[in-house]
Amino acid sequence: MTRQKKISVVLGSFNRNRLLPYALESVRQEIKEISHEIVVVDGGSTDGSVEWLLQQKDIITVVQHNRGEFRGKAIARRSWGYFMNLAYRDWE
Repeated sequence: MTRQKKISVVLGSFNRNRLLPYALESVRQEIKEISHEIVVVDGGSTDGSVEWLLQQKDIITVVQHNRGEFRGKAIARRSWGYFMNLAYRDWE
């Protein structure tokens, strides 16, 4: 049996809570007839974006924990490209 083709739409975001609902609704409408997945890589937003994304059950959310401290130690900084590449892995 041949697998149906699937597309992946990958978006990067940082503190874009005001714009995310519009952008993602546009994406949803554009690909609604196609087998798809939507992946958002968030850069550790502090404006409510992450909380909003987590409520969207059709979106795979990757959070870039790349700022601040964890358990008393500075978090090692990784490149934006590192986190975007995570979004391109095979999610199945």
